[in-house]
Amino acid sequence: MNPPSVMNPSLSDTFSRYLRAQAALPDNPREPLPLAITISREAGAGGMAIAELLAQHLTAAEKSPATSPWAVFNANLA
Repeated sequence: MNPPSVMNPSLSDTFSRYLRAQAALPDNPREPLPLAITISREAGAGGMAIAELLAQHLTAAEKSPATSPWAVFNANLA
């Protein structure tokens, strides 16, 4: 068994190939994607209250809240 600090050679090779492929990508700036946070919850766990408090906190911390408000959805969006 390998010590935890030593990567499996095949995993190390895969990771190295991934890093080389990422480094080879063009340096074109991309538009930032909208952010989302999901909270998995159980009935009675207070997940909705936590989500609403988090949305209020993030909206208050946003540099331009009028253009990027945080919203809470309490439904299956699929």
